[in-house]
Amino acid sequence: MHNNIEKLNSVGFALSKKMENISLDFRLGFGSYVDKTVSPYICIHPGRIHNQCSDYNLDCMPPHGYIHVLSLTDNIAEFRNAVNKQKISGNIDTPEGGFDAMLQAAVCQSHIGWRKEAKRLLLVMTDQTSHLALDSKLAGIVIPHEPSLGQLREKLIDNNINEHPSLGQLREKLIDNNINVIFAVQGSQFHWYK
Repeated sequence: MHNNIEKLNSVGFALSKKMENISLDFRLGFGSYVDKTVSPYICIHPGRIHNQCSDYNLDCMPPHGYIHVLSLTDNIAEFRNAVNKQKISGNIDTPEGGFDAMLQAAVCQSHIGWRKEAKRLLLVMTDQTSHLALDSKLAGIVIPHEPSLGQLREKLIDNNINEHPSLGQLREKLIDNNINVIFAVQGSQFHWYK
C-alpha cells in the first residue's frame, strides 16, 4: 500500500466532491487494518515485531487488526488530514484482515458514527486479497468470529481470539446494518473481489 496512500487521499477527496453533487449532508470517516498480529501473519522476531517493513528500510507503523482512526465527520479537511498522517504497515503473508475490519466497522455503530437515517457506504481500498474463515487455523485460532463492541478499546481492535469471518457472516452484518460496499482494488485482485 506504500504507493496507494496518495491514491487513498485523492479517492476520498474525489468521492467527497461527487457526494456534494448528491447531498450536502454526508460524512466521511477512516479506519486502518493489516492482519491478525500473531505468527504466521506477521514476523514475531523482536527486531521486526514493531516495524514489519524494516527489511525495506521503511518506517512502518506496528501491525494491527483494525484501528478506528476517524469517526464519520462532515469536515473534509479533517478527513484529508487523517489520511495524510496515515503510515503503511506490513505483514508476512499476502492476504490481509480486510473482512475482519469490515465486520468491525459494520457492528461498531456508535464508534464509527453511523447515523440511523443515512445511506451507508463502506469504501475498502486494498492491494491484496483478504483472509477467509478457517484461515485462522494456521495460527491456532479456532473460536468462531463473534464481532462485539467490547473488542474496540481506545480505537484499536486486535482480534487474535476469533477466526476470520466467513463471507456469510460478513454479508449478514452488512445487510443487517444497511451498509453498501465498494471495493477499490488493483489489477489482479479485481477478479478475486468480483
